[in-house]
Amino acid sequence: MRSLIAMVALGVVFSSTALAADPNDRLKDMERERDESRNRAATLQSEADAASGEAARLRLESVAAAKKAQDLESSLSVMEADLARLAAAEKAKTSALNAERDRLAGLLAAMERIARHPPAALIAEPDGPADAVRGAILLRASVPAVEDRARSLRGELTELASLRAEISNRRAEAADAGRALEGELRRIASLAEERTKFESRARAESRDETKRAAQLAAKADDLRELLARIEAGRKAAPPPKPRPQVARATPGPAPAREAATTFLPARGEVVRGFGDDDEAGGKAKGLTIRTRQGAQVVSPADGEVVFAGPFRGYGQLLIIATGEDYHALLGGLDHIDAEVGQSVLAGEPVGTMRGSPKGASDLYFELRRKGQPINPLPWLAAGNSKVNG
Repeated sequence: MRSLIAMVALGVVFSSTALAADPNDRLKDMERERDESRNRAATLQSEADAASGEAARLRLESVAAAKKAQDLESSLSVMEADLARLAAAEKAKTSALNAERDRLAGLLAAMERIARHPPAALIAEPDGPADAVRGAILLRASVPAVEDRARSLRGELTELASLRAEISNRRAEAADAGRALEGELRRIASLAEERTKFESRARAESRDETKRAAQLAAKADDLRELLARIEAGRKAAPPPKPRPQVARATPGPAPAREAATTFLPARGEVVRGFGDDDEAGGKAKGLTIRTRQGAQVVSPADGEVVFAGPFRGYGQLLIIATGEDYHALLGGLDHIDAEVGQSVLAGEPVGTMRGSPKGASDLYFELRRKGQPINPLPWLAAGNSKVNG
């Protein structure tokens, strides 16, 4: 009996000791889990900062790549114009040379006939000796003119050979520029794909905004109403979630960026200016820029995409809120590479133009302030003065 009591008492002691130790063990486990959680959070934050920094670097690289692509587009347009001019000059010179060659061939044939029938023999010709001698004198007098024409013809042929060599060189330069442009466009697409990896979460939120923008477009009757609905929706929306700062970690060197400026969204010829007569008999509310087929389109300023998609007669329309109640509208795009809610930098690629049977496309660029169209050229000049001083 005593041994049984002793065993029970011993068990109670061990049990009490174990219970007393449990809180400490649990506390240590909780502290360990807390530390692991903090470490994981710090690691995730570091990765998020690095990803955000990498996305920012890629955006700056895409701005530089888009500028290079647009510079190449401009160079190609100049080269193609030069080639067209040179081809026209070659055609005209070839035609003139052929005509001169025919005239010279006629004179040479006549001289050859005289050589076969000298003046003494021509006295017996039916036309009489006087006509024969007169013909011989005229042909003899034409010899210097024939020689001059022959020399001129040789000079023209030399110029034609040089012209054709210049055409060949310009074609080679245009081919090199075309390949370089294709390379830059592939680089832009690659940068966009790479950047998407770092912005997948924002993309999910953007898809919801795109749906909302499409619903607004379906309800709006014109651009002014569309902008009013967009701004009303933005004011009613909850504030955006804070995003990681991009300056903490940048994996690679980013291209230097000058002070905020503004850009024409595409390279080309302005075929209709603000206030010019339009096709409907009214006045143009924006600029129409005739671009190359498939031309690169960039954001004209820093801002946020508030609409992206088809709208009425504007085709694929992109609207960028650039601050201070300004909205930049880009219409007529073939493909849009930006999404609603996405922030864009001035010069950042946002889409491409379509092609046409003539090999050119028209980009419509309109600027509105508080919903009213204004001339974008002074706005562009004011923005560029910040950089140009």
